[in-house]
Amino acid sequence: MSHRQWTRRVDTRSKYQSFLIQYYAGVARDLPTISPFAHELARLPRTQVPSPEQLTRAFQTDPFLAAKLTGASNSVFFAHDHFAVLTVPEALKRVGRRYAMNLVREAPPLPLNVGFTDIAPLWAHCMAVAHVATSIAASVPSAPFDPEVTHLVAMIHDIGYLLQLSYSPNTWEDIATRLEHEECDTDNTPHEIQGEELARFWSLPIAAVAAIRSHHEPHSCSDPRARWLSSVIALSEALLRRTLSPAQIAADEWPAETLRNDLRLPLELLIQLRKDGLQILEQCMALPYQPSTTRFVPRLKLIRTGGKDE
Repeated sequence: MSHRQWTRRVDTRSKYQSFLIQYYAGVARDLPTISPFAHELARLPRTQVPSPEQLTRAFQTDPFLAAKLTGASNSVFFAHDHFAVLTVPEALKRVGRRYAMNLVREAPPLPLNVGFTDIAPLWAHCMAVAHVATSIAASVPSAPFDPEVTHLVAMIHDIGYLLQLSYSPNTWEDIATRLEHEECDTDNTPHEIQGEELARFWSLPIAAVAAIRSHHEPHSCSDPRARWLSSVIALSEALLRRTLSPAQIAADEWPAETLRNDLRLPLELLIQLRKDGLQILEQCMALPYQPSTTRFVPRLKLIRTGGKDE
């Protein structure tokens, strides 16, 4: 029996199917990796020790690895000092290279009917949103979270989609349609709730859990710090809409104008961030077609420069 014959069509808009996927969030131990940098790391021989730069790059550019690693670092097995960790470098330092590499090697493959080029829109979306959100955090002097924390939460904000894909390969058609339409005029609640449940199960800090749950509706978040994170992510997603023009931003005629005012961001900054974010989106979309990722270093620069180019 072929793969396509036994996999069933799952409508993630169905309340029953959404409930099943939400239940799955409480038992899911791992998800597929979608970052080409993570795939390259997984292909290393076991006898070859990855460099710290390779580890950091893989974990900071993959939603599953970033979420799972950070959650593990905050679990009872590693958080002996009870200090919350919400950045990849700190999480890597806490759990160690061996545990990190086990996460990379044991991650399940993508479903048979979903290839690297198919998954590129989701990865590119996460990368672009993370870049814009990180840059916003770096430009706000009184931000409640530093750029590295903002980067991590923005990178994993759509992990609910990966959970849906892991639950059933046939959910990808629905996910791809949502991404193609920039998640506009659709019911986005299921993947927010599923991402929230997964983040909680994996022991991510409360602020990250709440921000994932409300990243399409920041006003619904009761925690002020988490609401700031979800507002930055929501504004970043709005900036990356291809149907948006710089003229609309300048004329205050775009969906995230209220968020811009709340965050007190200058128009000039947003117009530049939109340009940079769309460029990263295109670069990441092209990456899976390249034979090696070693020559490609996204302008995200692993947020070491606070979202600025090196």
